[in-house]
Amino acid sequence: FTDAPPSTKDFESEGWVDAAFPPEPSSIHGGTPPSPQDPNGGSEAPLPLPASWRRFADLWPLESLPPVEGEALAPTVQQGPYLGDCWLLSPLAALAARQPKALRAIFSPCTKDDFAAGRVRVRLCPNGCSWREVEVDTLLPCDERGRPIFCGTAGAGWAAMVEKAFAKLLGSYAALEGGRCVESLVDLTGG
Repeated sequence: FTDAPPSTKDFESEGWVDAAFPPEPSSIHGGTPPSPQDPNGGSEAPLPLPASWRRFADLWPLESLPPVEGEALAPTVQQGPYLGDCWLLSPLAALAARQPKALRAIFSPCTKDDFAAGRVRVRLCPNGCSWREVEVDTLLPCDERGRPIFCGTAGAGWAAMVEKAFAKLLGSYAALEGGRCVESLVDLTGG
């Protein structure tokens, strides 16, 4: 991925913005961000507020979404320093290494126009019940150096988009804290 100074762009002039999961603190912390009296929000370490939000294409200019059949998938999926979502990211790495076809199937087909507009659809099967298509914009929360603060600090950018779709499904990035690998495998593969 590429380093860049934080962006202060008007997001809507640069593409589609998901009004249901906007580039705002509510998408990080849910309904109520940590208060100044309790900056940790009752947890050991608070989730930081992003210094900027950057588009997937700006962070990973050489990576395609959805991942293209026949192209090697970046196998490195790196968890960021703030969020305990290895229960989701470890199975993603395993799918990339062992079942790349199943991993590619997580992404619904999107047109070049969709991707250029900053729109991606991820297929998830919550609790193995029924498939849902989760549509997200490609804006990712970044630190003051312009680097993703959650998944994507190194390695595969596609994993950061799956993480964002899960965060939207659960209501916030904070809701990704803690889980079980077997549950995410069900959510990712349908069973």
